[in-house]
Amino acid sequence: GKAIHMDAPIVRNWKNASKYTKGTYYFLVFSIFITFWGIRSLRYNHGSVWLTCTALECTLELKPPYGKNKATLQFARKHLVASYPVKVDKDGKFQEVDKTGGMGNYGGPGQGRGGRNNKKAKYRKGPDIHGWYDSYSIHLKPQITVVVNDQGGDDDDATYPNPNIQPGRTDTTKISDITSQLQTVSSEYYGRGTQDDKDKDNYIFYMRQFNLGKSRRRTRTQTTKVESYIAGRRHKLTLKENSGLAWQGVLAIVFGIFTFILTLLLGQFADEPKGFHAAKSKREEQQLRERRRRQQQQQARYGGGSSGVRRANPSINKRSTVGTQRRGY
Repeated sequence: GKAIHMDAPIVRNWKNASKYTKGTYYFLVFSIFITFWGIRSLRYNHGSVWLTCTALECTLELKPPYGKNKATLQFARKHLVASYPVKVDKDGKFQEVDKTGGMGNYGGPGQGRGGRNNKKAKYRKGPDIHGWYDSYSIHLKPQITVVVNDQGGDDDDATYPNPNIQPGRTDTTKISDITSQLQTVSSEYYGRGTQDDKDKDNYIFYMRQFNLGKSRRRTRTQTTKVESYIAGRRHKLTLKENSGLAWQGVLAIVFGIFTFILTLLLGQFADEPKGFHAAKSKREEQQLRERRRRQQQQQARYGGGSSGVRRANPSINKRSTVGTQRRGY
C-alpha cells in the first residue's frame, strides 16, 4: 500500500503559523546573525603587539589581523638589547631613526624640528610632512652568554668570570639561543640589522605594526621604558600596541542587540490555538440556536406574528370587553 507521510510537529506548526509569527522568527534569527557577524568582524580585523617582561624573562606576542597565524616568543631578559624611536612608512617599513625623540616634523609654524610648540606634536597621530609615521623598535639578540652558579641560579650577566663570585661557589656559562623561535615568525613582522649596524645580527621588531596613526603615546616615552628595563632600573615592563576597533563591527553589534530586544518586546512567538476559536464559535452558535429555540417556543405559545402581545393575554382582553358592556357602550 501507499505509505502515509506525516510532517514533524514543528514543521506542521511552522506551515500553519501566521505571517506575523513567521516574521518574528525571521527578525530574531537576523538579529542573532548580525550580532555574531559584528563580534567576528572585530576579532578578524583586530591586530596587536604585546611585550610583557618580568624580572627574568619576556614574552612577545604578535597577533596579526585577517585571520593570520599569531606568534609568541619567550626569551630571557638579556636577549632584549636596545630600543629606538623610528620613522616608518604607511606599510610599516623602516625609513630612519627618529632623532627628534618622537616630536616629528609635522610642518606649520613652530611645529617643526626645534619649534616652540613641539610639545603639541606628541598628540599628532597622522603622518609628518614626508608621509612617515612614528613608531619604535625593539632589538633582540638571538644568542647570548649567561652565567649560571652551581646552586642552579642565573646571575643574569653576560660576562665571565663573574666579578661578584662568592667563595665556595662555582659559576659556569651557557649559551641561550632563540634563533629557532625567531625563525618561526614571518619575516614581514621584523627586520635585520645591516653589516654597518652595531647590531647587525639582531632581530628588529617594530611595535606599531597595526596601529599606525592611531596611538597618541609618544614613541620616546615607550623607548625610555625599554631602556630602563635593559639597564636594570626597572624589573617589570608592559607595552601594548592594539589596532582600533572596526566601526562596521561596532555598528553591527549595536544594531543586532537593538533588533533582538525589539523583537522580544513586540514579537509574537506562537499563534492562538485553532481549537480556541472553534470552541468559541461553537459556543456562540449554541447560544444563537438556544435563543432562536426560545423565540420559536414563545411564538408557538402566543400565536406568533406582530399581534402576539395582544393575543398573549386573552383573559385580559375578555375582561376589558365585559367592562365595556356594563358601562353601556
